[in-house]
Amino acid sequence: MAEISEIPDLLWNPPRKRDRHPEMPSPNRFKPEDFGYYKKWGFAIYRTYYGAESDQYWNVLLQALRQQTPLSIGFYESDEAEELWERHRNWRHGSFSLEGLDINGIREVCRKQHHEANQKMAGAKFCFALVADEAVLDGIARNEFVVKAVGYDWDRIDHGGWG
Repeated sequence: MAEISEIPDLLWNPPRKRDRHPEMPSPNRFKPEDFGYYKKWGFAIYRTYYGAESDQYWNVLLQALRQQTPLSIGFYESDEAEELWERHRNWRHGSFSLEGLDINGIREVCRKQHHEANQKMAGAKFCFALVADEAVLDGIARNEFVVKAVGYDWDRIDHGGWG
């Protein structure tokens, strides 16, 4: 599995030299006009708890992820980093379909959606999703920022008890 800092390299997909015209300059991954050469990327965040005041902590979590994710992959605060982040952001949550699901339930949802996601988003090949359940949102209320990561290609027989 790739380290977080390797993700931009895996997603950078400029045209090969033989596909470019000789007069065409080489794309630069840090120039906004070349951001189109990044594959679509992202990660799923599943919210499974909708208790009192949890909307506030869900929004705090999203803001923290919004700030920290670009920093963790080497894009520091700049207009260019903000533009790249905004291109593929798509938060999804639905209280009716996910509320109360445990980790195995989330894993099943992920497995069902994997084929479609794999075709639309390069990040799907990493086979994980983030989960914000009651414990995560209660932790944020106590200023403890932890998000659960679920490997949806995990199998108890192949990988043992963790997953």
